[in-house]
Amino acid sequence: IMAFPPEKYAQWSAGIALMKNILGFIIPLIFIATCYFGIRKHLLKTNSYGKNRITRDQVLKMAAAVV
Repeated sequence: IMAFPPEKYAQWSAGIALMKNILGFIIPLIFIATCYFGIRKHLLKTNSYGKNRITRDQVLKMAAAVV
């Protein structure tokens, strides 16, 4: 249970809400995007998918759906 000082309740409440958004959304979003771009970079360097553009695009779409 958190007890905020009555005179600064609104500021503390807003700060806690901001912290929840950062920890619950922004940090995981950065991590997921980093993983996706790493997978994309690796798939684009692989020669087996680089020759056929349609297959490469399908693989990238599937990787994006999984991540």
